[in-house]
Amino acid sequence: MDTLFSPALIVHIGCGFILAAAGLLPILARKGSPLHRWAGRTFVALMSLLLAAAWVMTALRFNA
Repeated sequence: MDTLFSPALIVHIGCGFILAAAGLLPILARKGSPLHRWAGRTFVALMSLLLAAAWVMTALRFNA
């Protein structure tokens, strides 16, 4: 199980760091501009990947 948990944790943390920076682009770019749309779509894709990694980690080590 740890062979799958560690890569999922790395993906989760990596996405979180990238999202911290990528989340600023749609906020700072003019609404509706190509940069705003691209940054928003990138943010959603990275957030989806972060969520998928969290689900994998939860499935492997559920402590409730």
